[in-house]
Amino acid sequence: MQAFDYDIIVIGSGPAGYTAAIQACEMGARVAVLERQENLGGTTLLSGTIPSKTLREAIIYLRGVRQRPFYGAGFTGKKDIALSDIFVRVRKVVERRIAAMGDQLQVYHDRIDIFRGYRATLDSPNSVHAWVLRNPMESINMKAEKIIIAAGSRPRFTPDIPVDNEVIFDSDSVFTLELKRKSLPESIIVVGAGVIGAEYGSAFAVLGRKMSLIQRDQSFLTFAERPSSTCSSGAWRTTASSSSGATGTRGSSAWPDRRRGRGSRSPTVGCWRRTR
Repeated sequence: MQAFDYDIIVIGSGPAGYTAAIQACEMGARVAVLERQENLGGTTLLSGTIPSKTLREAIIYLRGVRQRPFYGAGFTGKKDIALSDIFVRVRKVVERRIAAMGDQLQVYHDRIDIFRGYRATLDSPNSVHAWVLRNPMESINMKAEKIIIAAGSRPRFTPDIPVDNEVIFDSDSVFTLELKRKSLPESIIVVGAGVIGAEYGSAFAVLGRKMSLIQRDQSFLTFAERPSSTCSSGAWRTTASSSSGATGTRGSSAWPDRRRGRGSRSPTVGCWRRTR
């Protein structure tokens, strides 16, 4: 019989990987979790769903959007909003969630091993080779009866768009904006009108920035049913335009021959859509 180091190895610690690991521990399994980041939670917690929703809520709160039905459409809340005002809430929410995950893992400390900052590949159906990202010479090999791959997603890149994290950002590095500048630029281009692109575009439009939302297809949120997609496209254009002069461009030639066009070097932030 083959000897295993663990019952289950989980690659990735996002919602799928983390939940699978905890469930396995509850069933008495010996588990190893390999995560390439220093913190657990994956894209959802560190740079995706939770930060983006918190960013949106922070902007809506600071601008007093939910108070407008009472005070009137002209109510703006805080006028001079710095990036630090927005991102302080994002940091606190993420930090509290990371702490909560740590507390939960302590319950199963005798059944689960966490390997942070590791990249992993499969050597065989039951064998994993992993190495430390900061020091590739430091590596480990482990075997398990079952291996769960929950590697998550990452932003999509193309050579035609030079993401430099200074002028052009992807949907992960947009959260480093606070480190680059004190306030948002006056004009912002968001390329891609999926969930993340439309969400960022709407949020930044509320701050009064000139927004351009560019989409290759003829409608926004193309994964949704056609009536919902069409309605969302019109609603975004109408609401954003009335509040900040934003525009939505559909069927744009920004991607000639199915390729994305070169990004502008003007003081504009571009958020490229994530591959799900």
